[in-house]
Amino acid sequence: MQQLHAAGNGGFAVAKLGVVSTYGNGVSPYWNGYADWNRWDILRDIVLVNPTNPTPTAQPVSAAAMADYQARAQPRGGAVLDGWGGLHSFGGFLLDAEGAPWWPGWDIARAVSLRADGSGGWTLDGFGGIHAFGAAPFITTPVFWQRWDVARAFVVTSRDSDGLADGRQGYLLDGFGGIHAWGGAPALTGWPYTQGQDLWRGLDIHYSANGVPDGGWEIDRWGHVAAFGAAPPLTISGQPNAPVLQQLHTLPGGGYTVARWGIVTTFGSGISPYWSGYGDWGGWDIVRDVAIVNASNPQPTAQPSSAGAATRVAGAANLAYTNAVPLIAQSRNLDCESAALRMALLFRGFDRSEDWILAQMGADLRRAVVDQFGDVLRWGDPYQTFVGNVNGVEYNASGYGVYYPPIATAAFRGGYRWTVGREGWTPRDLYVEVAAGNTVVVWLPVYGYWESAAMRTWTAWDGRAIRYTLVEHAMTLIGINAAAGTVTLNDPNHGVLRTVPIYQFEGAFAKFNNMAVVVD
Repeated sequence: MQQLHAAGNGGFAVAKLGVVSTYGNGVSPYWNGYADWNRWDILRDIVLVNPTNPTPTAQPVSAAAMADYQARAQPRGGAVLDGWGGLHSFGGFLLDAEGAPWWPGWDIARAVSLRADGSGGWTLDGFGGIHAFGAAPFITTPVFWQRWDVARAFVVTSRDSDGLADGRQGYLLDGFGGIHAWGGAPALTGWPYTQGQDLWRGLDIHYSANGVPDGGWEIDRWGHVAAFGAAPPLTISGQPNAPVLQQLHTLPGGGYTVARWGIVTTFGSGISPYWSGYGDWGGWDIVRDVAIVNASNPQPTAQPSSAGAATRVAGAANLAYTNAVPLIAQSRNLDCESAALRMALLFRGFDRSEDWILAQMGADLRRAVVDQFGDVLRWGDPYQTFVGNVNGVEYNASGYGVYYPPIATAAFRGGYRWTVGREGWTPRDLYVEVAAGNTVVVWLPVYGYWESAAMRTWTAWDGRAIRYTLVEHAMTLIGINAAAGTVTLNDPNHGVLRTVPIYQFEGAFAKFNNMAVVVD
């Protein structure tokens, strides 16, 4: 409200945008010719002379002004956070985003929390920085990981005298599941922790009867929810069956999860957001969080999702998607692993040359010890470094290659922190990763030797038993079509795109004990 006036046996109040509320008896203005300025909040007062119209009429308020007035009177809707830090309101929510950080071209924003009246909020970056905007108070982050993108979610738990989040206390979640309190927030126990595995994505807090945090829930990238402390178990149905979950938010009576591409799944009773004006970015995986305010729309509507976003989520769940990964040919005789990783990194926006990748791994140039048949008896350890000369050839054991640990390390140093390398992958796990938009470096024999390649063992200088074939190779797995029974690979050997039967791929993949590096 802006002004109050007495008139006759009552009076009237003037709100922002020119909306007038009358009270008392006989206050009936003459409104002929009245007009406002739509959404422009420039009207400051209205003076009524002789408001005794014998033919009462309603104040002519523009639709835009009324929509904004209602949004200010009862905030509703929310805002989308994109990976660059951009905030995009929907549902009529009026958000003061002044001072919000923005990182154009850098996908580093991870989560957002809003003050319920739209007066501001906070965004979280991947390093753990918490950034206030609007009228929201400053928060000192409890932990900061310099140049390590591992912060995933945060919750502000304290409120001011008006019931608005004030930032004094809260919790921050890292990708391993660790919870970091700030501002004297009560210590929480029992939360899941997976050392070295960046699995956990979303966090929300449970409160005791007197409003004190006493537990909560974490959600992993697959949508599995782990309750801890005094929080009751939480089951959420209808989420995408793929590793694409990003955030978890609870509301009175239920809550919602946020998946990649902006797909929201609600749970509980009475959770009906105001979606008017909501939009995503189609198949571009850039939506990082969705903050919803007042999810009590009396006229429920489904979330408006684009065809591109729906296609990506369906592809992830149904194992039917091929990523547009650049195809290149390896530049050296034996740098297929570096070329395969380079393609995976290019897809993520990181251009690292094959020579740069090779330099991160080093090389053991000592000659192999072979028997009279040319089989290798002793040589270097490809789990530690590149073995042999990258310009050599395998058939005479002048050069060989490298296995997953140095490749995963090179990916990390190359700027991409979400990398998982190991042996023993189940093929389906890799297919799910690919369908969810990730790329995978896989080890298998050179194409054409998938069935005939014989696997042997040499002993490394450090004593490790090395499973090998002298037609060792690496490719980039970029696509899966479960219905057609095929996978698609970028083969750096002459730069060839190969779509092959799943059963053939799996047979070749098994020869190196299902070795792969996932660039997630």
